[in-house]
Amino acid sequence: MARRWYSYGPDVAEWIEASCVLPSGEHIGRPFRLMPWQKDWINELYACDAKGNLRYRWSLLGIPKKNGKSTMIAALALYHLMADPDEADPWAVCAAASDRQADLFFNAAKLMCELSPALRDATDRYRWEIRPKGRPGRLERVAASAGKLDGKNISFLVVDELHEWNLENWAILTNGTVGRRRAQIVQITTSGHDLETICGREYQKGQRIAAGEEKNPSYLFRWFQAPSGADFREEETWRSANPSYGELVTRDQLADKVANVPQAQFERYFLNRWTRTEETWLPAGAWDASAVAPFAFDPGLPLYGAVDAATKEDSTAAVLAQWHGEKLRLRARIWERPTDMNGSPVQDWVLPLAEVEQHLRDLDSDFDFHFGIDPRFLERTRQVLEADGLSVEEVPQSDSRMVPASQSLYELVVQGNVEHEGNAAFTRHIESAVAREAFSGGWRLSKGRSRKKMDAAVAAAMAAHIAVQERGRAPAAEPRILLLG
Repeated sequence: MARRWYSYGPDVAEWIEASCVLPSGEHIGRPFRLMPWQKDWINELYACDAKGNLRYRWSLLGIPKKNGKSTMIAALALYHLMADPDEADPWAVCAAASDRQADLFFNAAKLMCELSPALRDATDRYRWEIRPKGRPGRLERVAASAGKLDGKNISFLVVDELHEWNLENWAILTNGTVGRRRAQIVQITTSGHDLETICGREYQKGQRIAAGEEKNPSYLFRWFQAPSGADFREEETWRSANPSYGELVTRDQLADKVANVPQAQFERYFLNRWTRTEETWLPAGAWDASAVAPFAFDPGLPLYGAVDAATKEDSTAAVLAQWHGEKLRLRARIWERPTDMNGSPVQDWVLPLAEVEQHLRDLDSDFDFHFGIDPRFLERTRQVLEADGLSVEEVPQSDSRMVPASQSLYELVVQGNVEHEGNAAFTRHIESAVAREAFSGGWRLSKGRSRKKMDAAVAAAMAAHIAVQERGRAPAAEPRILLLG
């Protein structure tokens, strides 16, 4: 006879709404109200038989950002800690691949306890742990990057942002649930770009289960994403991917993201679609479409630029920028470590700093020059330029600068307001850069996993940003050199 399944999901939802509050935002401290999709998923997650045995030991929830998944999972972890009638000694773990993500997740649960009248006096909150008063149990914050993942006897495990995890850390932590009869592993993520990862493997497993190609009755798979081929710029596409659309996710928010973030990043984070590459930062063909015939810079117009150097002196790039009407003309000069006949890097090569410095002097003598340099690996150049009487200002190459700089270059390229000469090395650096989320918010250009050279892309972003900032201002009385560190 077929097993009959029930769910105590409604009891879980009732406890959350009675005990938990919103931990952030404009409605902070107000009672937690689950959305319909959250209640439906919780009902599935807590399916059980007549003896209370849970149907699903594993689950994977794929959902775009900003749909309320972190607060929902924090509330579920608190339910397991405080109210699960079948766990006498609960050990819940909120785990993420980085300290920053682990803090975001755990702090949501901690704030719920501090702000909730029902939980404030019933819990003790510590830096990385929450415990119920007067009885066993713990809710622990774990970052995979910090190690010490083994030795746990976990009854409820949340693996946040699975696309950031490696197989070794994932295996160690999930193996910590083996000793618990009713343990559950809840994996949550936005999509990735590499199916040959633990996230890709779990996603493909879920797809096979959903299609009936693989039988795995203890695995719950739910993936919210836009249909394949649907136009990423259309509102209906946004609505199809985001179950909280119209509540937590709005049309204005996503319209702003479409206009201001790389397409691959938008597809992954806000449509939950897998992309072929690691956060390609420009739409396909946009850079090639900006190529024009060779041009000369006008000595009567201000010239802007930036230099970026890599570690180990592998490459250094100087990018120049000049406005011609609404078009910003870009040109790169790149010094790279050469390779031998077998394609291996030449080990005894040294960056020709004297050549780089003379290049800057020549530009300084011919143009009204506004320039940026990364001083982290060019300290000698800074000293030489100061000795030559040039004014040097150090400007940190931090998120606060690289986020708007990356945005400036992106907007200029996608709007068709960049011109370059189609230089192959410059194009290679542009295409090697990827978009990375910045800790402070937004995104910035960075190296990809392949670690290919992309110094000219960073220099181009800084040169473009300087040009955008300086446009319309009166020419400086003397040339300025900005050091970007």
